[in-house]
Amino acid sequence: MGLNILSKKRDFIMGLSILWIMLFHVGSYTRIVTPTFFEDLGYSGVDIFILLSGYGCYYSLKRDSNVVRFLGRRLRRLLPSYLPFIIIYMAWRCLQQRMYFVEICGNLTMTGWWNGDANQFNWYVDAIVLFYILAPYLCGIIMKTKRPIVVSAGLIAIAYVISFSFMHGQLLIAMCRLPIFILGIFLARYCDADSEPVRIPEKAIIIIANILIPIGILLLYYMVMVQERWDKWHYGLFWYPITLYALGIAIDLGVIGKLFNKISLLRLLAKLLEEIGKASFEIFLVHMLVYEIAVAKSEALHIHNPYQWIIVYLIGLILGYLYHRLISFIMTNKPVRQMQINEK
Repeated sequence: MGLNILSKKRDFIMGLSILWIMLFHVGSYTRIVTPTFFEDLGYSGVDIFILLSGYGCYYSLKRDSNVVRFLGRRLRRLLPSYLPFIIIYMAWRCLQQRMYFVEICGNLTMTGWWNGDANQFNWYVDAIVLFYILAPYLCGIIMKTKRPIVVSAGLIAIAYVISFSFMHGQLLIAMCRLPIFILGIFLARYCDADSEPVRIPEKAIIIIANILIPIGILLLYYMVMVQERWDKWHYGLFWYPITLYALGIAIDLGVIGKLFNKISLLRLLAKLLEEIGKASFEIFLVHMLVYEIAVAKSEALHIHNPYQWIIVYLIGLILGYLYHRLISFIMTNKPVRQMQINEK
C-alpha cells in the first residue's frame, strides 16, 4: 500500500472527494444539513483533486513532454464538457440578471475569475487551467533534478510565499493551493520507477502524512470555529491547514478503495464510486448549477428542509453523471461518424 495507490485508486479517491465537495456545497447554500465545521472541512475535496492533478500531469508530461500537445490533451478533457455547460449556465444567469460581454468572455475563456469579473462560474476551473499552464515548467524542473526533495521543497516554499502576496484578495483561494499541486508532482517523481530513487523511505512519508491529519484538522477547527470570519477569508485560514492533511487523507481513501475491492459485499460500492470519480468534473459543473437553481427557486419548489436538500443533492449527482456519459458518448463516437461521412 505505497504512494502509487494515488494512481491505482485515483477514480475511487476522486469519487469520494466529489461527494464530499457536494456535501460541503449543500451546507454552504443552506446551513441546515451539516454542522458548520464539517461544511468547511468539505473544502478538502478540492485539495485532493489538485494533488491528484499534479500527480497526473507529471506522468502525462513524462509520456510526451511537448508543451503544446500536453495543453491540448488537458483542454480536450475540459472543453467538451465545460463549453456546453457554461453556455447553459450563462443562459440561466442572464435570465436572473444582466450579464455583460466581458463577463461572458471571462466564462468562455476561463479567465474572468482571475480578472475579478462578476457572474463567473467558479474559481476552481480557472485555477486548474493556470496550474496546467505551469505544469510543464514545474514538472520539468522536478523531473530533471538529481535532488528532488530539496528542489520540490524549495518550489513549495516559493509557492507559499507567492500565495502570501495574494492575501486580502479573492485570488488567494486558488494560489494557496499551488503548493499542493507541486506536492502532487513530487509524489509522482517519487513513484517514478524510471527515475533515480528518492532517498527517503516510502513508509516514512505515509506515516508523516497520517500524523499530520489530526494536526491539520485540529488547526482547521481552531481557525474555522474560533477566528473571526474576516481573518479566515483575508488570511486563508479556511485553506492553509488543509495542506497539512490532504495527502494523508488521499492515501487513506486509496487504502479504503483497495480494501473495498477485497470484500465482495463492498466491491459493487467501490465500482460505483470509481464511476462517480471518472465523472467528477462533470458532476462538479452540474451540481453547482442544480444547487443555484434550487436556492433561487426554493420558495416556488417548497425546498425548506434537509430531506428535500438530500433529493437536490442526488439530482445534482445523477444529472452530472448522465452529462458525463453523454459527453463521453459524443467524443467516443465522433471519429466513427467522421469516418462514415468520409466513406460516403
